[in-house]
Amino acid sequence: RLRAAVAVLDRAATARIFHPNRVARVKGQLARHVNSLS
Repeated sequence: RLRAAVAVLDRAATARIFHPNRVARVKGQLARHVNSLS
C-alpha cells in the first residue's frame, strides 16, 4: 500500500499537481508513520 501511495504521489509531482519538495516531505512522513506501526 505504501508503494502504491508513493507511486501516486510521484505521478502528481511529475504532473506538477503538487510541488516535488512537498511530495518528498509527504513520502517521508508516510514512511516514518508506517515504520512506527511495525
